[in-house]
Amino acid sequence: MSKLLGGIFSRPSGQTSGLVFGAGRTSRGKKVTVRELVIPANPRSNAQVTQRNRFTFALGIVKAIGENVYSYDWNRAVKQLPGFQSLMSVMTLALTSGDGTLDTPPSTTLGARHFPSTFSAAAGTDVIDVTWSTESGDLGAATDKAVIIAIATDPVTGETTREVLVDQSTTRADGAAVISSTGVAAGDFQVGLYFTSEEVGVPANDKKSEAQWVELT
Repeated sequence: MSKLLGGIFSRPSGQTSGLVFGAGRTSRGKKVTVRELVIPANPRSNAQVTQRNRFTFALGIVKAIGENVYSYDWNRAVKQLPGFQSLMSVMTLALTSGDGTLDTPPSTTLGARHFPSTFSAAAGTDVIDVTWSTESGDLGAATDKAVIIAIATDPVTGETTREVLVDQSTTRADGAAVISSTGVAAGDFQVGLYFTSEEVGVPANDKKSEAQWVELT
């Protein structure tokens, strides 16, 4: 049964007569939505099971990356999803099968800040070597913080979790970072990089760069 918690002029919620009321996010705040109540004929179809598995694996990745990263850096703009849902969308797209194998995530524009012309990630002896070119471009600074996210391509056997490493210890001017990971080899990780500015007074859209990803070589 649907409810009008604030009287006849309030927003409805719940369901009635085969209709489901909810709320959708718009540039002007939340608006009432309504849809037909449809019960799937087979809620355990192969496609549905695969999609649920993808969501579960994506959730494990986003939680491991951490709220301190996704709540601000991945909250992209008005009319787009907040940080958690935004990063969930990116990871779900990269989990093309239900077994948890992560493909290289797509590039995502987080802001207008300059992204390096070259970027690579290579496996060393128990380390991941991440390198990038140090030019600042039209909008950037040597002091921009480098945010590196390394996500294991495969989950832990029999689990929905996997190794996720986040490094924020270097700047654009450093041009490289070394991240520890025991027994790492080519293909073991998908590695992402983007830059953020901590300068005061920088417009929100100019604080972050594009986020790009590569598979470990």
